[in-house]
Amino acid sequence: MLFLSPGCVTESTISEPMPVSVAKKEALRQGWKKVEIDYYAFRDGFWEVHVYRPPRTLSGRDAWIKISSEGKVVDFSVNRG
Repeated sequence: MLFLSPGCVTESTISEPMPVSVAKKEALRQGWKKVEIDYYAFRDGFWEVHVYRPPRTLSGRDAWIKISSEGKVVDFSVNRG
């Protein structure tokens, strides 16, 4: 299991890592006005990305996005608190 935070640099790149970019686009597509990445991890062949809508509070302002290694969104699950 690999855990990475958005500030963690594993290689020098200018663009965002693929799972971060895909997760942000999906949250915006789902109607979120603004989205921040909490963290992401690669598990069992999928990226799991935890996102939230600022300001950070409980109940319905965060979600898990599951992304395939090819960059396809598999699941978008909003936490209902």
